[in-house]
Amino acid sequence: MGLAASGCTKSFEYVSGNLAGMSPRHSRRIAANVRSHPFIDLDHDQMVERLFAKVRTGFQDPSKRVAFTCGLDGTVLSKSWQIYHPNRVVVGGAAPNQFLTINEDWTDDEVANFLKECLGGKHGEQAAEVKIAVISLQDTPLNMCPYFPIAGNPQTINENNDFGERVVAACIAASKKDGNAALLNQTTDGVSCEVEWNVKTMINYLSGKSNHVPIPDTNHNMKSERGQMLTGTSASAIGYFVFDPWLLRLAGVVQHLWRVEDFASDGEVLRLVSVDTTQRLIGYAMKDGVSIDVGDHAVTVISLVFMRLRLYAINGDGINWKERSIYEVCTMIFFTSFHTSGSTMLPSMRNIVLETIGALFLFPRSDVSQPCRFTSECNEHL
Repeated sequence: MGLAASGCTKSFEYVSGNLAGMSPRHSRRIAANVRSHPFIDLDHDQMVERLFAKVRTGFQDPSKRVAFTCGLDGTVLSKSWQIYHPNRVVVGGAAPNQFLTINEDWTDDEVANFLKECLGGKHGEQAAEVKIAVISLQDTPLNMCPYFPIAGNPQTINENNDFGERVVAACIAASKKDGNAALLNQTTDGVSCEVEWNVKTMINYLSGKSNHVPIPDTNHNMKSERGQMLTGTSASAIGYFVFDPWLLRLAGVVQHLWRVEDFASDGEVLRLVSVDTTQRLIGYAMKDGVSIDVGDHAVTVISLVFMRLRLYAINGDGINWKERSIYEVCTMIFFTSFHTSGSTMLPSMRNIVLETIGALFLFPRSDVSQPCRFTSECNEHL
């Protein structure tokens, strides 16, 4: 059934034929009978029930405190219009046109004409991505996955809508219904369409109007910072000194780390800020006959060290909450001290400040054991 669900028909037929298993048609029939309602078409009450049922199924002890994060991130789709036969609808459009009904009395020609109208844009824009809300649970039992998707929203790229607010409202309602659960934070990748919502949420929290904070994803923040320093339109400077990417080449750092090709990879950032990179930079400066600007070299090395320290503050294991807080504040002060021509680093600075404020309120909590689950990292893999 796993092979059938993966869409690999040839592999399924090969394994099924050699093990005298079921046919592809029978597997599709079984899957259709047990398939739940599409998660891109859930209303408020359905999202509340989905979250409540999942939480209390895994946490069987009702006295167990359940603290969780709601992460939101978009996944790019291959644009297409398709017929979803079980519900007799056309899918592939951006919300609210994600399900377009096909009348039962339509002929094949009428259905074909309807699909042509969809291609022509008569029934709304095609979805270019699906934004998925994923719940990350703290301190889960050994036999329970800490992540699960709660809802999705087909949309255009970085569309400004209220999907995140609706999902968070459902999370709050589910927490109240449970009585011993709490939404810790909402986390996004910090794109411009979500800035106003994050700032509004933070103001509400500081004003005592809500109980959860916004935390722009740490990994995304450091990828943005890396991009600004290496490929920005202007030099990243502190005082009279700049971050100098050319030093990375001179020190023998592998090219794909300083000439970025994969902007989405978290692993590439970790390799860039690794101990090996720092040692190469320091070793190059200590060579005989090498003449470099000490200030530029210092800014370059310290920037990489502080990027790693910030990632460590959130993703590291076994760190005291006080140490995490110190790392967050120190790195925030450092990265918000940069200045560029035209202030092109302001979006990154804004997200870093929001992340720091939110994290400082969550680190000391007794129901927080794994700060790495504050982020939308799980959205990258589900």
